[in-house]
Amino acid sequence: MILDLHIWDWVGIGLAFLVLEIFISGVFLFWVGLAAMTVALVLLASPDLSWKWQFSVFAAATLIYILSWAYFGRSRFKEHAQDQSKDLNSRSMNYIGEMKPLHEPIVGGKGVVVIDDSRWTVRGPDLPQGTMVKVIDVKGSELIVEIVAPAIGEGG
Repeated sequence: MILDLHIWDWVGIGLAFLVLEIFISGVFLFWVGLAAMTVALVLLASPDLSWKWQFSVFAAATLIYILSWAYFGRSRFKEHAQDQSKDLNSRSMNYIGEMKPLHEPIVGGKGVVVIDDSRWTVRGPDLPQGTMVKVIDVKGSELIVEIVAPAIGEGG
């Protein structure tokens, strides 16, 4: 034989591509490494496979894995990534639904709440300090709140 490749040769090639994928991120080399591992599995079932057939299986597996990823996986992965980062540049939008006590009372429609060690100006009905409020919207850099529970010691 011109090339005498065995199972462990293909396992080594596959591992080399998988390690390269760690350093050169892009998912492409992962599929090439997986294809090499597939050839190792095929050789496990048929150890007398010629080098031409080994490379044919490698090429076909690589093509199938990459096209499958392009068709099935990549679009779903992109949608998930877009959902995760939609409010990345608008930190205040992430606070909608948060419930916190007022750090300073709302007087004249404006007050202060502390979220994640940051002071945020809030707008809402006049309420005393300590009243539990819920962020329902964002206008510019101000959080719009509504009352959830009266302040401790308040009747209600």
